[in-house]
Amino acid sequence: MNRLKLHDSRTRPGHEARIITLLSGKGGVGKSVLAFNLSERLSALGKRVLLVDADFYCGNIHILCNQTCDFGIGEVARGKLTLEEAVTSVSDKLDILPAVGCDPDLGLHEIDVAGRFMQTLREGSRLYDTIIVDQASGVSTALTAMTYGADVSLIVLIPEFTSISDAYGLYKFLQRSGDGLDCRLLLNRAQDGEEAHYIYQKFCAVSGRFLSKVPELAGVVSEDPVVRKSIASQDSIYSVAGDSVVSQELTELAARIDSERRVGPITGTDSTINNTPARADIRE
Repeated sequence: MNRLKLHDSRTRPGHEARIITLLSGKGGVGKSVLAFNLSERLSALGKRVLLVDADFYCGNIHILCNQTCDFGIGEVARGKLTLEEAVTSVSDKLDILPAVGCDPDLGLHEIDVAGRFMQTLREGSRLYDTIIVDQASGVSTALTAMTYGADVSLIVLIPEFTSISDAYGLYKFLQRSGDGLDCRLLLNRAQDGEEAHYIYQKFCAVSGRFLSKVPELAGVVSEDPVVRKSIASQDSIYSVAGDSVVSQELTELAARIDSERRVGPITGTDSTINNTPARADIRE
């Protein structure tokens, strides 16, 4: 049931939430699962969080959260409801703005419409500490506008060559779209730290060579069968297995976002290119 909020004493004049957007070069890398669970972990820290499903026509955040939503992005884009009226409460500290009520005529794929939507998020951010935006996979003009409207962008990739290549293509596209973007990598489904370090060095070798810039590594989330269990149960990873490694990793990432107000590199990871970098076999 959606919550209609006519007044909320938690509104803080002058307060503005930090907007973090999750991107990926290809689908199937677990971006939405990470967005939901990262939001849940931030809310567990006592922070007010809004999770926005910006995969306008194929979003499934409400399914992951086991929520039936009457309103969503469509109503906000049409101006029929305010952001406060269109959200659905998952818990006391976590709201979602689902990808419901959308149709192609809204033009959400267009850069100016997407830009206005991000401005709407900014204007409504006084109720939240953090806004997590789960974007559609791939490259588009709308993605560019929404990325520029965020404070930090996390590019999700997995240890597969196609994912690494597509993530690099997305990173290159965003870097060449203009200056000022804070893009970082979030590696999902890593087998161990050695694999994570190798993938990161491979990525840096290519981006350093062709773009003269390398991204920070925001974090690493391990491969774990408990993730599938959480998806099947439509619940958070922490609720299903709070003592799991992947749950701990997400908790630590959430704590770093909250305490540092930025997503820094993981401990022991140098964002510069190694003296003996991995072979740069991703094509420019």
